[in-house]
Amino acid sequence: RGFTSDRQLHEPILMLLTLSGTNCSAEYLEECTDWALDAKSDRFDSEINFATGSVGRNANSITAEICLHLAINPNTPEQNKRALIEKGYELASGSVELTRAKDNTRGMINAFFQTKPVYDALEELYIHLSDVRHSRRTSCGF
Repeated sequence: RGFTSDRQLHEPILMLLTLSGTNCSAEYLEECTDWALDAKSDRFDSEINFATGSVGRNANSITAEICLHLAINPNTPEQNKRALIEKGYELASGSVELTRAKDNTRGMINAFFQTKPVYDALEELYIHLSDVRHSRRTSCGF
């Protein structure tokens, strides 16, 4: 077996696809929440963020979107929602900064446009952290 730098993204991508498209069991939500809040499993180095950003989605934005899905899921325990919003917002902020156009560069256009709605939704939740329990899905589908 060879080594590929994106192997570490396999589980997060499957997790995001599952959270995006199905009703998950309480056990699976807990597993995802534990992963998302674990400091060791969600931060990707700059090499993988640049590599994945160049093809349309940087790695940290995947974790940010997982945090968003978990934070807005009514079955996620309230005590985890604040931490998920804070972590997701931090990661999405970094992803938007990494991928946006700067000076004379175009940035990572596709990755930016994939990340910006996630950032916007997390920013709204972050601003209203005291109202997490009553948050509604935003117009971008989250």
